[in-house]
Amino acid sequence: MKFFRFGLFQMTTVGGLLAMGLSSCETNSDFEPVDTTRDAAATAEMIIPSGFLRTDYAPLTRWMDERFEVEYRNMTPELIFDQAPIADIRYDTRSLPKDAPLFHLTSNSISRREILYKVSEFWDLDMSIEAEGDTPSYVLVSGR
Repeated sequence: MKFFRFGLFQMTTVGGLLAMGLSSCETNSDFEPVDTTRDAAATAEMIIPSGFLRTDYAPLTRWMDERFEVEYRNMTPELIFDQAPIADIRYDTRSLPKDAPLFHLTSNSISRREILYKVSEFWDLDMSIEAEGDTPSYVLVSGR
């Protein structure tokens, strides 16, 4: 299966509802194909905003981008940050959603940054790296 770094969207109205579909990109030579079976990091680049939990602190960058096999089932906002492999750093959580839906995630190759991005999108959370001095100290997680 091929995915592309860029896509063209078409919008049509169906029965009063707005429907969006991805048009075929394989015939357009302006698109660079990405083989997601071999380059999971390239796939992540397409999904995660470039500034999400980015830092100039190399050890934290390496930690965020290390890849793992994970399976999360029935996670709540209160439980997720205590799970491996993302539990190795400190989180300051504020205003987490109450009675939130349960989070599930299964992947055979995912980075900590991708996990945190999926968590932030699922529960509509803001996340930022906070520093004490020149060294990152914790991730601030807050509900919107």
